Amino acid sequence: MEEQKKVHVMLVTFAAQGLINPMLELAKILTSKGLWVTFASTEKAGERMRKATNTPATDKFLQFRYFSDGWGLDADRSNLDGYMNQINLVGPKSLTQLIQNLASQGDPISFIIGNPFLSWVLDVAEELKIPYAMLWTQPYAVFAIYYRYFSGLNLLPPVLSDADIITDITGLPTLRVGELPTYLLPSNPYINLSEALSKTFKKLKKVTWILVNSFIDLEREAIEKIPDVPPVKLVGPLVRNCGSNLRGDLWRSADCLEWLDVQSPSTVVYISFGSWVVRSEKQMEEVAWGLLRSKRPFLWVAKPPENATGLWGLPEGFLEETVGQGKVVDWCPQVEVLSHPSIACFITHCGWNSTLESIVAGVPVVVFPDRGDQTTNAKLLVEVYRTGVGLRTDPSGLLRKEEIERGINEAIGGPRAMEFKENALKWKFAAREAVSDGGTSAQNIQAFVDDLLLLL
Repeated sequence: MEEQKKVHVMLVTFAAQGLINPMLELAKILTSKGLWVTFASTEKAGERMRKATNTPATDKFLQFRYFSDGWGLDADRSNLDGYMNQINLVGPKSLTQLIQNLASQGDPISFIIGNPFLSWVLDVAEELKIPYAMLWTQPYAVFAIYYRYFSGLNLLPPVLSDADIITDITGLPTLRVGELPTYLLPSNPYINLSEALSKTFKKLKKVTWILVNSFIDLEREAIEKIPDVPPVKLVGPLVRNCGSNLRGDLWRSADCLEWLDVQSPSTVVYISFGSWVVRSEKQMEEVAWGLLRSKRPFLWVAKPPENATGLWGLPEGFLEETVGQGKVVDWCPQVEVLSHPSIACFITHCGWNSTLESIVAGVPVVVFPDRGDQTTNAKLLVEVYRTGVGLRTDPSGLLRKEEIERGINEAIGGPRAMEFKENALKWKFAAREAVSDGGTSAQNIQAFVDDLLLLL
């Protein structure tokens, strides 16, 4: 590869697994284009990445640097609103110092790419007169919903209640309020996250490019029928290749691939609620007994809350009753798991990373969303992509074991199981084509790089 003139791009991300993963994949792509890249997050994220995956300080054109959030490495960061207040207060100065230190060492930053939950990174870039782009790590459809809401384009009611049905967003299925991103709802407990999104969308005119972790074929109707949004480039799916050893996990993965190796093809139910969502103990109990009732082999990621260790929420006697049927771990290499031939379906919280990983692997899903964009992603999976099954909670909001059993059986052996698998494989091949040479996402990334070089 012929090296370009030295263009140094800094990628800045909030220390959450769902934001780190796509940003790191983008970093790898940019370095493959001859750009120099600094991947930046908090010092706590750096410590965890080094412990979990031995992430190096440098990797050819890619270096890892970290800035302070003002707290010690052992501080409790489990209160999200409190932590957002802290990083919003301390982060701008810490990041500015990091950028200035690099410049003083003869390694100035040419361009910054941030994400929507650290809106102040754009302020830092503006203050230092560095061009800025945003990586949107949710579907384009969700970007459009947020844009219209925060821009006051009157396609959503100014006050949302649970009884409303949203019908006038062309390019999207009919959405009930409960299927909108939860950060728009009065019941949203994460006020600082919704405020960060609001600030980001109010600053969009200052953003040079908006890169979206999705691909055109997956969201063609939304792209074509939702006007009045800023120009974006769809550059996904930004999903790690199974052969890549460079990763940014915040938890050390358990050894589960050997267990999958001895399972029959297309038989295992994989279940994970992602890196952030922690279900109640009562809900975990219902999930456990639903898995047992299904009588199917399962691999379950039961990640504990942030300050706990070991497995989480398993009812007494469950492990003993499922000996020979399933395996429970606290974390696993999800890309490799979903790509394993033994996997039959994925019970997912519908985070966008997990959604794209299921699409790239061609795996049908059973959707169990919780918050943020997950509720909208679940709607897309079931009604637009048609790769899986929706589940119904009881009036208290609890998903019962009988419903979990029904969802598993419907996804794997029900009358539409073949349709789900065929659709999943269709999207798998479309995703592969998008990132291949000449594919739509590959072209968009090259156009971004070309524009960036012209700008600088």
